[in-house]
Amino acid sequence: MLEIHELEMQETLIRTVNLKKYYKLGRRYFSGHSAVLKALNGVTLNIQAGETLGLVGESGCGKSTFGRLLVRLERPTSGEIYFKGEDISFYKEAILRPLRKNMQIVFQDPYSSLNPKMTVGDIVSESMRVHNLYPKSEIDERTIELLCLVGLTPEDRKKYPEAFSGGQRQRIGIARALSVKPEFVVADEPVSALDVSIQAQIVNLLLEIQEKFNITYLFITHDLRLVEYICDQVAVMYLGRIVEFANTEDVYKNPLHPYTRMLLSSQPGSDFDTKLPTEKIYMDVPSPLNLPSGCVFYPRCSQKRDACVKEVPILRDFGLNHQVACHLIN
Repeated sequence: MLEIHELEMQETLIRTVNLKKYYKLGRRYFSGHSAVLKALNGVTLNIQAGETLGLVGESGCGKSTFGRLLVRLERPTSGEIYFKGEDISFYKEAILRPLRKNMQIVFQDPYSSLNPKMTVGDIVSESMRVHNLYPKSEIDERTIELLCLVGLTPEDRKKYPEAFSGGQRQRIGIARALSVKPEFVVADEPVSALDVSIQAQIVNLLLEIQEKFNITYLFITHDLRLVEYICDQVAVMYLGRIVEFANTEDVYKNPLHPYTRMLLSSQPGSDFDTKLPTEKIYMDVPSPLNLPSGCVFYPRCSQKRDACVKEVPILRDFGLNHQVACHLIN
């Protein structure tokens, strides 16, 4: 992983400012008003070129929504998304199209993310054809190179996704993402649907590809053991907000936010000494349809104060590259 002084010298590739994404749902029966699901509620974050940023949190906290916004598969409700200093927040598709080859995504489910009616060769080469990256005579050669890069064979390009295991399908998804030579890749829970024996292979493949092509990753996961292994920095998300951001080593050695400590202590085999009572760890997450006032974590926090109920904490610096949004930290 990168040292702190190297991180400081790097260029910011992705930057978000107060990014929000709200979804209007159907009208509530009694009130007559539309319900609003606040998936992201003001995220300001930088991702440095060449690094891997881990985004962690429980299911439903907004991690995947954030990743989809960064590659503009969805349009934000408000806020700003900068790619290499260019504000792409509300670009229309015609302007976004040439930029898409620089920003790709590896989806969580390798079974539903591949078109079953297309051969592997067509799946991997489709983006190359759309962006006119190579002459037609070279596309097949490039497709073979990509398949070999991810551990498949040239003959595999003639087969359909149904012929492959989950791990092999995820390799196909990675080859597809690499086909347009992206600078930035969102890896959205790329190994969560795979057997444990296959997970390490895919993670190591991602690391090898990053070293070879200098790709920047947003690695979305709920598995903190993977984050420790693969990520340079970590952002901890809870109910659409970043509650802690730090160098990976700092998060594991000195976690400051109660939620971060809860996540660490809940990992299987963890020996982290948490001060949170066990019963608080498994308490249900509040609904994003009805977020708590003040700090969104206070209903689950045994250390809450009056300020936690009334005031939304902001991310503050508590050391080099370590930010926390918590009223309890002085």
